[in-house]
Order: sequence, then structure tokens, then C-alpha cells
Amino acid sequence: MKKREEPLVFAAAALLLYCPALLAPPPPVDQGFLEANALLRLPWAGFWSGLLSRYYFILTGEATYQPLITLLHYLTAGLPSVFHVLVVGAHAFNAWLLFVLARRLGLGDKTSWLAGLLLAAFPPATEAVAVPSFAGHIFGLTATLSCVVCWLCAQEGRRDEKWWLAGSYSGFIAGLLCKETVVVAPALLALCRFCDVRPAPWRKTLIHGAGFPVLAAGYLAWRFSLPLLPSIPAPHRADWMLSLGWYARMLAAPWPLCFEHAGLPAGLTAFAGLFVLVGSFVVLKPALLLGWGWIVLELLPYLHFIPFAHTSPVADRYLYFAAAGYCLLLGQLFDSRKGRIILAVSLILWSALTLRRNVMLADGPGLCEQTGACAPDSAPAQIMVGNSRLSRGLYGPANEAYLKAVAIDPSQSVAWSNLGISRCMLGDYDGGIEAFEKSLALLNSPQVRSNLENARKEKKKATSAAGRKPRAGPSLP
Repeated sequence: MKKREEPLVFAAAALLLYCPALLAPPPPVDQGFLEANALLRLPWAGFWSGLLSRYYFILTGEATYQPLITLLHYLTAGLPSVFHVLVVGAHAFNAWLLFVLARRLGLGDKTSWLAGLLLAAFPPATEAVAVPSFAGHIFGLTATLSCVVCWLCAQEGRRDEKWWLAGSYSGFIAGLLCKETVVVAPALLALCRFCDVRPAPWRKTLIHGAGFPVLAAGYLAWRFSLPLLPSIPAPHRADWMLSLGWYARMLAAPWPLCFEHAGLPAGLTAFAGLFVLVGSFVVLKPALLLGWGWIVLELLPYLHFIPFAHTSPVADRYLYFAAAGYCLLLGQLFDSRKGRIILAVSLILWSALTLRRNVMLADGPGLCEQTGACAPDSAPAQIMVGNSRLSRGLYGPANEAYLKAVAIDPSQSVAWSNLGISRCMLGDYDGGIEAFEKSLALLNSPQVRSNLENARKEKKKATSAAGRKPRAGPSLP
């Protein structure tokens, strides 16, 4: 096969796996994301000014710094299918870049193909690919892999060495503007230096790599100086051993897939211990160090050493960066004739899981119910279930879901607001007014104030009718 035809294989694989969800609307977990981003509604001059300002988080309502992704959303406004195709294309490109990296590191040609295809089929990646607000993970890995591949090419001492080095630095800078996790890329480059089959002299490596820590330090200083929106969730704290155990377990057996995970069992610490134990043996074998070390470095930002804003301790999409290292590690472990059979079987199983998940992503109501069943102790999951039922006019079941959500977490203003709507639609105006008031006490929203006023008017109309009880069906926005 010609080199220029190789990316087409990965593009075809990604398209085949993700075609059921390509034309589907954004999943319910992402409802309101684009509407809440005030920056996307500004004219070009105002948008560009806000994108580069210190008030990025306040204008976008986001909790992560990803101006390049915000720009992509702006350019594809009103064209969700175009945005989705671009994301799937980037995912396929990541698989091809991993194939190039595996072959560059000395893995066999067939093993390198399997490693790249495994990344294309990795089941937890469906969350990052399917949800527009999570696209930073996809393009962030694109930038990271580009940075690493260009770096290794620059180390070979070619005539176009400067261009490859410029490509590596450009990839790193672009990645920092897509996803904060890319900040670990310099550590990955150092790891590649140890594992490279054709290492460059140390002096050359140090000169080429001197700018990466400087750029990383400057980025972190800028990013953490930006003021946050007051409504962004408080930083989530969790036991890092439990989180590591969950990620290790999901890498070994990537199922079940869910938008929310809550109530991690204590038994997951055993998986964390096993992961560390395996790593202690891997360190003794430099050929395996890159894959395992890649996993560790990419998981570090999500192990809660530094608390970050999220509604649950773990998430499928946080495995996306680590998945590249995991597929590389599998290739290093099974780079033999018999080993490739194991990789091929894994590829078939992963493809089946990914295809099933994408079919579910195209079924909005079914996806919401699955999320609620998967995470019964998660307030956001129950809100998602309630929203789905409410939009279909199932006011009683929606009311039950919102009651579960506020019982789990009484600080969820959205749950109280939507509970007020469902109660009013059932004719319980007093209960609806009470729920709206509790929502306003948590977050002063103009929409909730309007709903509260409408509920009071509808109650007055209903009670003023002689001999008639309040009926369901008020006109609430």
C-alpha cells in the first residue's frame, strides 16, 4: 500500500464505526452548551476580542481553556453535522498518527496497523467524539501526537530538521489551546528519547527541547490567572487510588460506557495496585516503558491530585489521551505472530462495542434512560433523564427524576427549576412555585424568575375560577 493511501484506511474505519451517530443531533448531555456560550453569539470583531481576552471563561461559561475549539464552534455555527465530521476525521487522523509512531519506534508493520486501528475503535472514545463540548480531547491528542512524531523526525538529523522541529513546537502550542492535558507533552518527548530506537545525541535533544518547558510554564501562568465564572462547579475531590483503579479497569475491560459514573466501589483499589505492580516490571524493560509511561502521564491530570471542576470523579472521555499509550503498549507486548491474533480479537470486540454505543447515541431518549440506570447516584444523570421525559410530555416520570436529582444533590439549581416546571404542568402550582424559589436561591436566573411569575399568574387564574380546581398545563416558557 502506498503511503498516501494509509490514512484512508483509518478514515474508512472511523467512518464505519461512527456513521450511526454522524447525522444524529448532539446528545442530551450536551444540551444548552452552545446556547450558554455568549461568545458564540457575538459578531466576528466582538468574538475575536473576547476569545483573546482575560475573560474567556466568563464569556464562554466553560471550565476548561480551549479557545481553538471555541473558534471551531464559531466557524461551524448552525452546521453541527460539519463539526461532527471534522471531529470524526480528527479521530481517524489520531489513529493514523499512532500507526506512524508505532512503526517509527520499531514495531512490526502489521502490529503498527493493529495498534492504530485499536485507537480508532477504543470504545470509551465515543464520548469524546460524540459530544461537541468534549472535542478538545480529540484535537488535543491530534496536537500531542503531531508534536511527538515531528519531534522524532527532527531528531533524525535530516536536512529539513528545522521544519520538523517547528512542526513539533506548533503542535504543542496548538494543543495547549485545545486541551489543558497537552501540558504533559514535554514529559512524553523525554520518554520518547529514552525509548527511541535511533536516539539523537543528548546535547542536540536538550537544545531542541529547551523551549517546551518555557512554553508550558508561560501557558500555565496565563491560564490560571484568568477569572472563572462564579457558577462553575466547585473543584471535585476524590480518592486518587479509586480513580486510578477505575481507569485501569476500564482500559482492561472498556464497559459499561456511560456519560456519568458515580459511587466508585472500594474494590477498585485492587486494580490500581495491579496497575502499579505491572508498571514496576515494565520499567525494567525499556521497550515497554513508552506505552506504560504514556498512560501514567496522561492520567495524572485526572487523578485529583489537583481538584478540578466536574460532577463525577471519573469520565469515559478522560481515557482518550491515555488510550494512545495503551494501544502502543498492547502493540509492544504483542509484537509477534501469536500476539497479533490477540490484538485482532481485541479489535473485533472493541469495534462491536463502539458500534453499539454509536447506535445508542442516535437514540436520545434511550441514551438518557441508560445514563440514569448506569449512574443512579448521580444528580446530573437524573436531570438528563428528567429533561428527556419533560421534552416528551411525560410530566409525572419527569417529576420523579427531578425529585431523585434534588435528593442526591440539593444544590442543583437546574433540577429545582425543571422540577418547578413539571409540577406546574401536573397542576401543582404551590409545589412549582416552591421549587422555582429554591432554584432562584441557588442561582439568580432571569428564565427562572419569568417561570416563577408565570406560575403565580396561572395559579391566580385557576383559583379565581369559581368551583374549579387548578388544572395542568400553564404556559411556561
